[in-house]
This record gives sequence, structure tokens and C-alpha cells, in this order.
Amino acid sequence: MCADETNSIVELKTVSITNAGRIVKQSERDGEVKKVKRRLKLWATKQYQINARILNAFLALRRREKTGVTVDDIRKEYAADQFEGNFEQMINFGERNHGKVFERNIDGTIDIWKHVSTAVDEYERETAKHQSDSISDAEWQARRDLAACYRLFVRYGWTDLIFTHLSARVPGSADQYLINPYGLLFEEITASNLIKVDFDGRVIAGDEPFNDAGHAIHTAILRARPDLNAVLHSHTRAGMAVSCMRCGLLPLSQQASEVGELVAYHDYHLATDNAAECEALGRDLGDKWLMIMRNHGLLSAARTVAEAFYHLYTLENACKVQVDVLASGGEYVTPSAEAVAAIAGYARPPADAPADFVTRAWDALLRQLQRDGAAYKD
Repeated sequence: MCADETNSIVELKTVSITNAGRIVKQSERDGEVKKVKRRLKLWATKQYQINARILNAFLALRRREKTGVTVDDIRKEYAADQFEGNFEQMINFGERNHGKVFERNIDGTIDIWKHVSTAVDEYERETAKHQSDSISDAEWQARRDLAACYRLFVRYGWTDLIFTHLSARVPGSADQYLINPYGLLFEEITASNLIKVDFDGRVIAGDEPFNDAGHAIHTAILRARPDLNAVLHSHTRAGMAVSCMRCGLLPLSQQASEVGELVAYHDYHLATDNAAECEALGRDLGDKWLMIMRNHGLLSAARTVAEAFYHLYTLENACKVQVDVLASGGEYVTPSAEAVAAIAGYARPPADAPADFVTRAWDALLRQLQRDGAAYKD
């Protein structure tokens, strides 16, 4: 693609760089009429002009490929020599008038494509936030919590390729929810690329489709339980194994006793767009917080993402223990009914808000994600 063709795809004017190199540009995306703000933090700190065709090439690649774009991709799309010439002129102008504003190598040369790479990285991060202008603080927090939950599914090995799904009701919009774009791995989920969908299946915000089964399952639960705001669904090996056991969850471990009275059961049916099946899902959950979906997997529904994650974590561990115990072939023991009731009472969700230990555990997990550099917040 030549520069002229690129310019015909995305209209982008050459702009003045001010305010420590931050610019705001507008472009039309995918035939949509509305214009979206795009921010790009450039490597300059003084005011001068830059030829924007390199950014056109980047935008065109993003639109066409729907994936991350590397500097090498841009070099192939754009006449590198021409850009380098323009860049050198810009550098000379800036340095003559404003002093040295570009980092130089030891030998005095400038690695032009290193600067382009920096700009691309910043562009990726900044454009990921373009929706935040129209998103409330409460929704943005919900997005961050849900994105963190997707990353925790990766950490704990609860993923199933691009399948399964986690959702959160949009604060202030009872009939809208956030969910993963269908086709992304959970490790790719961020706060900004979550899509917003209403209960009728209309995508309110986002560029990707949703999983039909996910839409059916999550709207069924969120419709039936207006008091709950987060729904997590997993296809883990242990969860699916217990879902295939006629006995269901046994009180073999402390964690099983914690959540035993919170668990509902639902017989297997294909969940796509079956109204009767959706109604049955909500009906079978009743006033419970967890569900073992027979021959399918596990589901957790709670008031917050943190609470839903904690309950699912506990149920998942209980399933792992049960599978191990039964596989051992040994004679097992179970706690007394009194002991089971006592631990169930201790772990029962408070009426007013998630338990303090749930919040503490969630905060610790977020700190761990932060330390490990999981880039889910943007």
C-alpha cells in the first residue's frame, strides 16, 4: 500500500505537537459516522510539525488486520527512505530552533525506527483508552475488575481456548453487561476491549462479536437475579468431572463444606439462543450463588466480580479434592453434619456486602497481577 492509498483510507491531518508531545486526532473507523478521539503521545517535547502519513499506515494496518502492528509492518507499508528523510528534516528543524530534543546514540546518530516503535507502543496504550471519555468511573472500575478476573483465570489454568466467558453488569444500566470479545484469549483481555451488550443482543460498545452461548447464559442469570452483578463460567477439568458425577459435590473438604449450601444444579442442554433453556437456567439457580451445570462445567454469580471469583475458586478447589479422593479408591471420611453446618454458616455471604475476607483476598490478587506486569487496566 502506498502513502496515497493509505491517506484515502484514513483521513488524518498533519498536526502541531504541543503539550509535551501529546496530540489529539480524529478519524472515521469502519464506515461509522461518529468520530472517535485518538490520543498519541509522541517522543517530542517542543512544538513543530510531523508528517502524519506514517500514522495513516499504522491505522490502516490496525483496521485491516485487527491485531497488533509492529514497526516492521509499518516499514513494509510505508516508503521507509521517504519517511526517514522527512524525519531527519524535522529533527534538524527542531534542534536548530529548540535545542536537542531527541535521544541520540553514543555515536551521535538517531535510531529513527526506535522512536517510531516508542510512538507505536504509546499509540496502542493510549487508543485503548478512547472509550473512557464516555464511560463513568463506576463502569471503568467494573471493566478493570472483570479484566483482572480474566487474567486470573489464565493464572489458575481455568481457560478453555477462546471459550467460556465472564460478565459484569454495567453499573447504572440494569439491562446491559460487559463480556469478552469472542475470539480473544483471556490473556488478551483488557478493560477497554471488553464489549458492552444489552439483553437483546445489541452491541452498545466494542468492535467484536460476542459468543452466542455466553450471551444466553449470562443474560439468563442477570435477568433472573437483579441482585447479582457478576457471572463467571468455567470449563475446568475438575469442574467438568464433578458435573458428570451423579452424587454432585460431596462434603469431603472444608472448602466443599463452605460452598455446599450455595450450589444449585442444572441438567445439560445446549445453551445458544433457546428461550426455554435460558429460563430454566435462571429458575434452577434460584437463590443460590453457584451452579454445577451437569456434563458442562461450573458457574458463579455474585454481587461483585471479587465475590464471584472467590466462590468459584472455593468450588473449583473442592472439585479438585473430590476428584483426587475418588480416584484414590480409598475409603474416605466426611465431617459430621454439625461441622458442615458450622463452616457453611461461617462462609455464608453476608446480606449487605461481600465478606471482608473476600475483599482482602481480591486486593491481594490485584497486587499480584500488578507485580507480575499484567497489562489489563487500560
